[in-house]
Order: sequence, then structure tokens, then C-alpha cells
Amino acid sequence: MIGRLRGGPSLRVGWLTAATLTAERATFRGLETSVAMRVANVARWLNRNTPIRNELYRPDRRYDVVVFVKAMDERSQAEAERIRERGGRVVFDANVNYYEIWGEYDIPGTRPTEEQRYNVVERYARSF
Repeated sequence: MIGRLRGGPSLRVGWLTAATLTAERATFRGLETSVAMRVANVARWLNRNTPIRNELYRPDRRYDVVVFVKAMDERSQAEAERIRERGGRVVFDANVNYYEIWGEYDIPGTRPTEEQRYNVVERYARSF
């Protein structure tokens, strides 16, 4: 893949969020604000400044790499397996420490659930 970054064919990256798997047609503009800041801004910058082609994930397309942004439910895990079977690479971008739940969580809803921890530790981490 490094050769592609140095002038070869473009690397194709799909960005998958929980919403992109359920949307009829997902767009960067349609992402929730907190997700858009993390996904759309990065993808757009990469599209402008590198030969890497970034888009929101669509199940009917092939990608070299698919970035799962905080998406780790059963459906996401099944999709990750399908991507791997087709030769794609999967990256899990959590931006939260799901591995160790500790300390104070001042903002309601930010403490990872035991189900989220299980999905990351027992399912995702072991598959890489």
C-alpha cells in the first residue's frame, strides 16, 4: 500500500460510522456534528492534500481500508468480517478508552458501557 501513496494508484478509504450502515445514502454533510468534526474534516483534508481517496462507506463498493469510527455493534462487526474476506483492511477508531473503564465521567453518557467494552476487548481486539 505504501507504493500507492508515492504516486501509484490511489488508495481508497471508506469511513464507516453507525449512521452510515443504516442510511439510505450517507453524506459527509449529513453526519452528526461531533462525528463530522472527526470524520468529514479529516477525510476532506486527505482528499485535498494526498492521493488517498476518502468517502463515506458504502457496502456495495470495494475499499483498500475501512475506518470504523466508534462503530462496534454486531452489524459493524459482521461488516468488518465481510470487508476482510474481500481483501480490505479494517481500522477501529475509538477515541475513547474502552479497554479500561476508570475514573470520573463528568459528562453524562460518556462512560463506556460494559457491552461496548466487551465488543472492543473480546471481539475487535482479538480479531486483529
